[in-house]
Order: sequence, then structure tokens, then C-alpha cells
Amino acid sequence: GNQTPFPLGKATGRRAQLGNGTGGGFVGILRRQGRMHPDIAAWPNRMFYRREQLLPVPLPHQEEQSNKPRLVFIPANPFQNSESLETPDHSTTNTPSLLWNGREGTLSDKVNPAEARIVARELKKVFEEYGEKFDADKTVGVIVPYRNQISMIRREIEALDIPELLRVSIDTVERYQGSQRDVIIYSTTVTHRYQLDFLCANTFEEDGLVIDRKLNVALTRARCRMIITGHEPTLRQDPLYRDLLDFIRRTSSSFSFS
Repeated sequence: GNQTPFPLGKATGRRAQLGNGTGGGFVGILRRQGRMHPDIAAWPNRMFYRREQLLPVPLPHQEEQSNKPRLVFIPANPFQNSESLETPDHSTTNTPSLLWNGREGTLSDKVNPAEARIVARELKKVFEEYGEKFDADKTVGVIVPYRNQISMIRREIEALDIPELLRVSIDTVERYQGSQRDVIIYSTTVTHRYQLDFLCANTFEEDGLVIDRKLNVALTRARCRMIITGHEPTLRQDPLYRDLLDFIRRTSSSFSFS
């Protein structure tokens, strides 16, 4: 049968089989979702749910006003501030040995120290913003494509000396399916064109739309704010990511260099 994007939760599967009371059934298209703020849902709606145009229920958090942009891209330069990472000298870098390509003495392509620093900085901001309301299981989560990047981000979090942040979930998009957080930070990690084949591996066409399941799931985990960090020149080589970055630039959302 046709493939469909991952469902957005109990109330918002892309299609639902509805009984008609006569023992048969018909396919109904659900048009309400209770997770994402409309500013976050706008791009997935346009690209992945064009026919359904999922509307907010709305729940209180979906109507909340904020002076902060809901959808943010933070460009990461993987070649910046990397002097201390040029050689696998653990006395100075404290970088786990598994992250190094042994013979070349260079970092694995599956980690991105610049993005790890950005993720840790954004986590600290979220923690300070939420204060006593911060809940590691509900407030914020981090999505990565490679498990090696989890170790790199954990190292940066440990340096912050904020115990509560050590409990924040950092995992792959597959593991995040079915979960939600107020704030999601997506570290795309990739810096080379060939890595887009993995980042966008679960992409298919349906009803004339190109649907990237991984990107769809990542974006639709966030209730209140979605923060993406990545190497813009690499991401722009994929048509969907290029469209997303252009969308963020031209809407009330934000390219942040903070």
C-alpha cells in the first residue's frame, strides 16, 4: 500500500480507518493536531500534509503568544574553533577515542563539535528560561542522526555543570517517534554531501509530494519551539532542506547567530 508520514499522535494520523456503522469502513482524513504550535506546523503542512492541512485543536500552548521565534535555524561552522581538536590528544581535548578515525588522526564524520557546543548552549538557555518549571522528561529533547554525536553533546553538557541537563534525552529520530517535548533541538551533524544519503534515507514520493520521514518526525516532535542547527552549505544540497531553510528565512521565524 501507499506509505505515509509518521503519525503526529493519537488525534492526528495522516489517515484513519473510520467505521460507518454497517460493518464496512471508509478512509477519513484527520485535520486536527494537538501538538505543534501553528508556526512550527506551517512548513510540514505545506510540504507533507498539503492535502490534509492539519489545524490546531487548539490547545492553550497552540494559541500562546511569544516574543521568541518558534522555528529557528542556527548555522554551524564545523571548521571554526577546531584547533584543539586537530589531534586525538585526550589530555587536551577530552574527546572519547571512539570519535576519532585512528590512522588519519581526524574526527569522525559522524560527530560535529561545533553543533555539540551550540546544542549545549541552547539547552542552558532553555533551562534558565524554564527555571523551576524545567522537567527533563517534558521540557526539551535533542535529536541526532548518528549515535556518535550523542557522546559529543554529552561531553559539552557535562562541562556546563548543570545536573538537570544530564537527564535530557538525546537520541536518534527513530527513537523519538511517538515522543514530544516543548522544545526540540535537532543537530543535523552532517558536513559532506554524501552524508545526505543517510540523513534523508527515508524519503519517498506520494500524491506528487516528496516526503522525508526523518525530517517530518523531527519537526513534529516539538510543541512550542523547534531549533535546528546544521552546516547550511551541505543541507542546501538537499531540495527539502533547502526549502525549509528558505522558509525560515522569509517567515517570522529566525536564522539565529546568537
